[in-house]
Amino acid sequence: MSSPVLVQVSVRETNGMPIPVNALVRLYSDVRPINLTSMTQDGATASFPNILPGEYEIEVKSVGYKTTTEHASVMGGGVSATFYVYVHNEHESLPGNTRANPPIMTPKLQEEIDKGLGKMRKKQYEEALRIFKKALKKAPGNPDIHYLVGMAHYGLQQLGEARTDFEAALQIYPSHERSLLALGELQLRAGEAEDAAKTLEKAFQANGADWRAHFLLARAYFESKEQSKAEQHAERAVELTKGKNAEARLLLGKIEAARGNS
Repeated sequence: MSSPVLVQVSVRETNGMPIPVNALVRLYSDVRPINLTSMTQDGATASFPNILPGEYEIEVKSVGYKTTTEHASVMGGGVSATFYVYVHNEHESLPGNTRANPPIMTPKLQEEIDKGLGKMRKKQYEEALRIFKKALKKAPGNPDIHYLVGMAHYGLQQLGEARTDFEAALQIYPSHERSLLALGELQLRAGEAEDAAKTLEKAFQANGADWRAHFLLARAYFESKEQSKAEQHAERAVELTKGKNAEARLLLGKIEAARGNS
């Protein structure tokens, strides 16, 4: 009998980037009594240790994305097996949605990007920046890489450079949600609440289900003195995080206080 292996499931957006939110991954079988669940961790990867070789199904659920199921054949003879599941934004097929998809990364470029993301998780921002800039030379028209260069600059607190990078991504792909969120956050930090609200509304249109979009919009409207809109988005942020995000709950409290709801 073959030895059990570690099954790892990497959850990706259709452009190859790891999804920016947590996903619930279920590994199950129709022929044996196995039904396991695991949340994704760093790198948008869920792990299932001690899985016997055989045929399985992988189901991925995440807020803002369509539920996706893929078949997985777990082979014996190894220590681990990695499966990639690509999920679609839940708004992709809505009538009238004419968003163009950003360029898809080649496997070699994706491998390089994953290496840079590993450096980012370790807060090795200078090394990550070097890797992302090298990748950008190979694919200057890819908005995801402009965004990652911006995040490395952000990690180094080089906010002016980061802002330029996010704006470059949006020049290529105006609906690039991550860049819209990052730019909106920088505008908030700079005290540009009204501009931030406009930027973040675009992110909300791109993926209104994301809790962070609601949270940042609530901040922008709170600072713009539009408390009714701020309350609406703050309540949704708290709901989506099931009340476990302290920042979202604190902001909602401030908004309620500002509205006289002591």
